[in-house]
Parts: sequence; C-alpha cells; structure tokens
Amino acid sequence: MRGYKVYFSTADKLVTAQPGENLLALARRVGVHLDSSCGGNGSCKQCRVRVCTGPYPKQMIMSDPRRFVQADNGSPAPPNETVGGEPLYLACRGCVMGDLVVEAVPRVQQARTLVRKQLKGMKVPVDRPDLPADALVAAVDMGSTTIAGYLVDLQSGEIIAQSSRENSQIPYGGDILTRVSHTERYPDGLETLKKLARQDLAAVLELLRKQAGARKVMSIAVCGNSVIQSLLMSWDVLRLGSHPFEPVSVAPQVLKGRDLDLSSFTDVETYVMPMEAGFIGGDNVAAILAAGLDEFEGVALLMDIGTNAEIVVGGKNGLLVGSTPTGPAFEGGAISFGMRAARGAIDTVDWVPANTRTVISTIGNIPPVGICGSGIIDTVAALWRSGMIDQDGKMLESRFTRMNAEGMREVVLVGTKQEAVTPEGVIMKAEKDIVFSQKDLRELQLAKAALATGAEIMVKKIGRLPDKLILAGGFGSYLDVESAVAIGLIPNLPRERIEVAGNSAGLGVAMAAASLKERARAERIARATKHIPLPDEPEFQDLLLANIAFPTLQEPPPELPKT
Repeated sequence: MRGYKVYFSTADKLVTAQPGENLLALARRVGVHLDSSCGGNGSCKQCRVRVCTGPYPKQMIMSDPRRFVQADNGSPAPPNETVGGEPLYLACRGCVMGDLVVEAVPRVQQARTLVRKQLKGMKVPVDRPDLPADALVAAVDMGSTTIAGYLVDLQSGEIIAQSSRENSQIPYGGDILTRVSHTERYPDGLETLKKLARQDLAAVLELLRKQAGARKVMSIAVCGNSVIQSLLMSWDVLRLGSHPFEPVSVAPQVLKGRDLDLSSFTDVETYVMPMEAGFIGGDNVAAILAAGLDEFEGVALLMDIGTNAEIVVGGKNGLLVGSTPTGPAFEGGAISFGMRAARGAIDTVDWVPANTRTVISTIGNIPPVGICGSGIIDTVAALWRSGMIDQDGKMLESRFTRMNAEGMREVVLVGTKQEAVTPEGVIMKAEKDIVFSQKDLRELQLAKAALATGAEIMVKKIGRLPDKLILAGGFGSYLDVESAVAIGLIPNLPRERIEVAGNSAGLGVAMAAASLKERARAERIARATKHIPLPDEPEFQDLLLANIAFPTLQEPPPELPKT
C-alpha cells in the first residue's frame, strides 16, 4: 500500500506517512517539532494542529480533514476545540489516511528557554593532580527541561563560561514518568531517548568548546535525575517504574567520551555522578554537595522544585532524601498559556487594591506571550490574597474573571482590550487574551500539594522543624518566597532562614569536575543518604488531599531553635 503525502506547513516539510500512522508519531519520526508534554496520551492538549482544506498545487496535495481519522474506528477525528470558527485537532489523537496539509498551532510560541541563574564568575575548589594546572574541565547538568553546561578554569577555579539548550526529550513527555512510559509503549523508545540525551550532551559541550578557544577540555562531569542518567547510559528505565524502583546502578560511571557518542571528546574522561536511589539521581547528590548539607551542624531542608521534586532533610548527622512527582505545571506545562522561562513570559503577577489593571512583569520587558512558573505561583497567590478564590481553590466572581466557552471561570491577566501595567507603571497589552483558568488552578493545586506533602513527611521523619530551608534549582531561583508561602508550596519559616541557592546541581557537578576530593565527597553523600519512598508512606494520600487547600493567610512563622 502506498504512503500518503503530508506537508507540515509551519516547518515547510513534505514527508511520506504510512497508512494509519499517528500524526504526532509521524512528526517525531521526521523531525518536525510539535509540543506534547504528556507524551502523546491526549491529556496536555499541546499538540494542536489545523488540518487544512483544499488544493496545494506546489506540493501536489489535495488536503481533506476527513482523512485525519480515529485509530479505533477509522471515522474522521473530531476537533478538540474551535478557535475563531476554525476546528483544531490534537495530532496525537488521529491517524493519516490520505494526503494532508497540517499547520501547528501552539498555545504559546515557545522561545528559547533561558538559564536565568548565572554561575559564571563563581569559584569552585580545585584538586586535579591528574591534569595540567592550566586545564579546562566541563560540567553538565542535564535537567528534564534544560541542559546547562559550565566550563571551569583549573588555574583559578573560576567558572568562565556557560551554555544551555532545551531538553530534546520534552516532546516525549514533560515529566520523567511519561518518558519512562514511552520506552514501554514503543519498541524503539529507549533508543530514541538515549540518542536525544547524548545529542543534547554533545551539543552543550560543543557550545562550551567554542567558548574555550584554543584551550582543550580535559575532563567532563555529568549529572541528571535517575531517568536522564539511565537514558544517557542506555540502561533499562522500566526498572524505575516498578518494584524495586531502582536504576541499573547507583555507582558513579567513569567513561571515555566515545562511550557516550561524544565525537569531539572521544578520549576525554567523562564522569557520570553517583545516584542515591529510585528517582533520586546524580543531580540531587550534586545539589547536596553544593549546599554543604553533609557538613551542616543543624537540620536543613532542601527543596529542588521541578517536574520531579527532590526533598532532602538533615545535616552532618544524617540525611534523608525523597522525591515526589509534581508534573510540569511549575514549568508552564498543562497550563493554558504556560511556557518556560523565555522572553515574553509573564514572571510576576499581582492585583493591587483600587487598581483596575493587573500588575505584571515579563522576561525581557517585552509584550507578554504566556506565563512561566514564577508567574503562575504569583497568580495563584495573588488570587488567594485578593479573595478571588476560596480556600478550596474555587475561582469566584470578580471584575477580573469571566466564564469561558467551556463554562469554567477564568481570570484575564492581559489581552487585546484588557490592559495590564508593570510595577513601574508602563501599560502593556497582548496580541490575544492571556488567561488563567479554573482548570489551570487545579493543575497547580495538585502540583503544590504533592510538593508540600513530601516536605511535611520528610520533616516529620527528622523529628523537628528545620533550621533553614534551601530552595534549589532554576525554578527556585526566581520563586517569590512570599507567594510560595501564601499558597502553602513551601513551609512558613522565618524569612531569614529561607535561602535561595539557585542551580545547586550545576554548581555541584562543576565541583565534581574540578576536584577529585569533592568527587569522593559526592560518592560518600550518595552512599550515606537514606531514601524515603514518599508515595509509599501510609499518610501520603491523606496529606495530599489536605494540602490541596490553601493555608490560612497571615499565619506567623513558628519560633525555631537557634542553630
């Protein structure tokens, strides 16, 4: 049976589809990017496309939406929604049974993700007697959303350059559990994700190599969560999704660049950080190393907030570590106008009494195109403080809210007719209404409940309130502490005891790259921490339900013991 012609107009790419081939799978196969943080199960609704009608003489195609069909019965796929009178479809929900012209319609046009917490200029300990004194070493933190690389000068111990790129695995799942599922659903799933992980690592290292000039990179250190590191190593990740929930190995891996397909670094030593257990990977070890928790005299609580949140509690007398899946909401996934931290993203939101406009700021101070994680947290906190939602998260009627076509209430942050204002008083508009809906609010509540529940259980395990709270990770760097406390995302501690650490994992892996002593310390940390499987805790579900609600406002922080 012959194949069908499919023209992806936004990518200007004409390809051949097999009869009955899923449209999202086709796009992935031919290298056309369609947003899909759910991995293709239809829940995120990001892979929206317009299936065009009519002749396209240049491509010799007569496109007919009726040829985009449901897999189970072959009948024309129903549109997911209608915008401006035009039906829009989900690419993951239909198959190709004829020639088609397809136009991607993302909710938010994603710009390049920004690494907003700079490590460049910071210094790390140096102990590499095995390398020339003036050598360069590279460190790469492979996050679920962003791959960040750093270049360290061993002569000075200074991080002299950094680079980043978006994780190419995102279309296969916005969270790591969805990516694990992808390897189970598709025979080539593991090979595909391994290849993307290695390509991302090579690409970031290549950017660093160009910044190094004539000097050579003599050693590389890499960290990531347990799924990312396992995919990089081409290990079976299904082990992480079933009992005993352990990776193939938690030991550090010392390889040559060629072992990870690093063609520009074939003979360069490549050190992959040790892991702790389950979903607790080398990035968490690196964060503990950078924060110095293993040497802290009191009790510290470290929260690395992302699609999979890691929580560490303790100090030099012992460390407990756990993780809880929070989903992609903190990074803009599953949110109507959510986006990653890029130019045009709304990153702060407030409603000021007696002000008829929403107060917002955007990354780059340019007109808004969407809303990123810190702006989402601010939005919910501002809705709660201003009385536009109740304690259970129901959105209430107000002059800023309206009912949408689905019969749900939503708040308009800024739009074509509804102006917003910056904190400096500059008027802003958007090309279309940017809204935050009741559904978006529920997504955020579930994510924040998972994180708060994990932290609550970990603190109970240690037996007392922490002396300090460390917010790690790129998202934590730009989180407004007051907003996070207001919605119950983080514990209500005295503000002087809350520390924003930034990209601790990136700093920790740079330390492991530049120092054999710090590398040995990281290995001791990985062996010494005790893993708490949080979802298995008897009270997890009850606490999760309780933490969906918002805490009473204006509760003073508790009195804590002196450290």
